[in-house]
Amino acid sequence: MKQWWGIGQLVGICLLLPGLVLGEGVPTEPAGSVTWEGLLEEAQARSPEVQAAEAEWEAARARVPQAWALPNPWLSYDVMGSDLETRLGPQEQRVGIFQGIPFPGKFSLRDRAAVLSARQAQHRLLHVRQAVRSQVTAAAARMVTARRVMELLQEERKILEQLGASIRAQIPSGQRTVSDALALEGLFTELAQRESRVSEQAVAARETLQALAGVVLPAGVRIAEPLLPRLEPEGEPERVLETAQAHRHALIISRLAGEERTVERRLAQMERWPDMEVGFLYTQIGDGSTTHPEDGRDAWMIPLRFSLPLWEPQISGRIREARASEEAARHRTEQEIRQVRSEVVSRWTEYQAALRRVDLDRESWIPQAASDRESAQAGYAAGTVDIQRLLESERMLLEAWVRCWGNTAEALIGFARLEEAVGVPLTGRDPFGMEMDHLEEGDGHAMD
Repeated sequence: MKQWWGIGQLVGICLLLPGLVLGEGVPTEPAGSVTWEGLLEEAQARSPEVQAAEAEWEAARARVPQAWALPNPWLSYDVMGSDLETRLGPQEQRVGIFQGIPFPGKFSLRDRAAVLSARQAQHRLLHVRQAVRSQVTAAAARMVTARRVMELLQEERKILEQLGASIRAQIPSGQRTVSDALALEGLFTELAQRESRVSEQAVAARETLQALAGVVLPAGVRIAEPLLPRLEPEGEPERVLETAQAHRHALIISRLAGEERTVERRLAQMERWPDMEVGFLYTQIGDGSTTHPEDGRDAWMIPLRFSLPLWEPQISGRIREARASEEAARHRTEQEIRQVRSEVVSRWTEYQAALRRVDLDRESWIPQAASDRESAQAGYAAGTVDIQRLLESERMLLEAWVRCWGNTAEALIGFARLEEAVGVPLTGRDPFGMEMDHLEEGDGHAMD
């Protein structure tokens, strides 16, 4: 069972990213608004890596009908010498055409191999799209986190400025000391250093996102904060693992490659069977010197030729090579099956750990830090708590919020990486809209 929980209690009001006006292959300034999914779709459409995978898929699809193509025919023309005589007259010239025909069964195997190759290219495209989706999610999550942390730091600066003004106003009366003001200045220095680091992180995430999405994001743009997905931990890992075993693109590609190697091995074995060549020859006969009624009549014939697969070492070598490739593909598939479990369980664990940290921050650390700051503020106002205790409480509350936002980003990134490992969206939606394996149904032919 899937449940979706908002992170609104953590982040406040969610704002939308201004939308994108598309151009012909050039970055454009966002105008309007677009959802988080819209940003992902834009990256899918503009990613050179995706475009390259799409071109490779189209190339693989174009090879499918070629599998049924006959070899090019041969056209011959012979000019006869004066000594080529027949009983009906001399042969003057001859025209012929020849067509090679593979042994029955080779066509269907070649078609099957082409279809399997095209399906591998299709799944490689889907894998690339899923990887781009994960990369965009990571960059956008880091950009959102950097913005929210920067807002927290700016808010903290305002609070400390108010506190500093209060301290300076009370120094002449002796209620506060200069050491209090100096201690506060130290915290301002820490804030400035952290703001510089967060600003650098925001720029790096922004540049990565712009490169992936192919858009120019104006300064100050606010990306819509997505829902934080939550999957029920009880029983869900096994269901996710079953989904990955059925839909993980790397595993499907490995299995398809194994099938293709099997087809290639069968094709190599069929090299022992002869191919055929059929032709038609038309011979022009000149006037003869006989009284036969067919004297000078043109002649024709249909020649049949068969290849002789006599070079056994060459054929046996190809068969051994094909069997070794088939065995290698089988071992790679076994390794990929093991990799599925390892990677899915690992990413599931990372994702669930990030969720638990978010819950711990929201339900425990932040409330405790807020309560501690209130107590320190009251004690400092009453003179029972020194400035160091107050500043430490401010620092702990700030750290709790920063940690919460960092863990929220890690949970989003972890979920995207989990979907990448599984091969399909775990939200029940298909962001790609591709009909799978239609080549086998439409363009392919059944194997013999």
